[in-house]
Order: sequence, then structure tokens, then C-alpha cells
Amino acid sequence: LWDVQQDLASVAKQLPGPRQDLEQKILRALETGQGDFLDRLTEIVLFHRDGTRVIAQQLAFGIKTNHGYRLGSIIRDITKLKQAEEELKASEARFRRLVEASPIPMWTNTDGVITYVNSAALRALGAAHPGQVLERPATDFIHPDYHALVEERVSQMVEAEKSAPL
Repeated sequence: LWDVQQDLASVAKQLPGPRQDLEQKILRALETGQGDFLDRLTEIVLFHRDGTRVIAQQLAFGIKTNHGYRLGSIIRDITKLKQAEEELKASEARFRRLVEASPIPMWTNTDGVITYVNSAALRALGAAHPGQVLERPATDFIHPDYHALVEERVSQMVEAEKSAPL
């Protein structure tokens, strides 16, 4: 705890308002064992002495003793997890732009219902906007004579976890 207080001392000088608010909340929690920051996961940003920013997940809790309340806390560094989440978001955005710009019709479906369609697929299906396609069964866009064949190929793809032959 003391190391954290020392590490945060310089930041606290820069942010006196939030520091005072936090001190008041802690004092109330020590008196009553209750506080809006207790018994729930929160994300906090800490700074090491060298200025390195750390994102942490914290669970603070009250501990009743014979002499009143004490506070306990479990903190874990989630900096790498947050970085990975941001990298995944960026990768998803790049992939989405690639799919959107593709001249090849593409769509996704869940349980046979279309959940995503790119602009090339809209054109191929003769739709003016996604609302004409989304949330509809994929079989709505396939001639009934081919429903069984399509269902068989989809089953093959799911089982083999790869593309079925055309």
C-alpha cells in the first residue's frame, strides 16, 4: 500500500479534486464498512514512478474487525489484456473495411438467418439496403430446388470446418 501511495503522490498533486473525493470515500468506508466503490470490479489507471501507465482491475472490500472496519483490495494488472483488446478492435475494423470494399458478395448467417451482408452481396441479391436482407432466412434467396443441396454443403462445411466444394 505504501509503495502505491508513494507512486501516486505525484499524480495526486496534479489531480487534487479527485484525490480529496477518494480520501473522503475511503474515510466513510472505514467508518461504516460501506462505499460505492466496494464489492465491485473497477478499472483504474496507475502510474509507476518512471511514468509507465498501468491499467489495473481492482476489487476493494470492507473487513469488519473488533476495532471497526479495514479495507482490503485485490488488484491485477490488465494492461496487456487491454492492449490485446485494442489490437483486436483495430484488426476487426481493418477486416470489416476489407470485406466492405470487396467486389465479391459476402454474408454471414447464424442458424440459417442472415446477420451481415456487404454491399456487393446487396447488389447481387438486388437489395437496395441491408434491411431488405438482414434477419431473413438465407433460403429466401435460394431457389427451392437447391435448398437440400445448400443445406448438405453447409453441413459439410460445419463438420469439416472448411469450405465445401461448389
